[in-house]
Amino acid sequence: NLIYSVLSPAAGLRAAQNTLRQDPRWSAPYYWAAFTLHGEPR
Repeated sequence: NLIYSVLSPAAGLRAAQNTLRQDPRWSAPYYWAAFTLHGEPR
């Protein structure tokens, strides 16, 4: 769902991480902390 939204890449990453953190199965930083954005912002 986040792919088709109008969020910036940084906001999309934050929203995805927050979604994962809310689920007890995926709340440990092991699952969501490694994702980063690379490249030049537009």
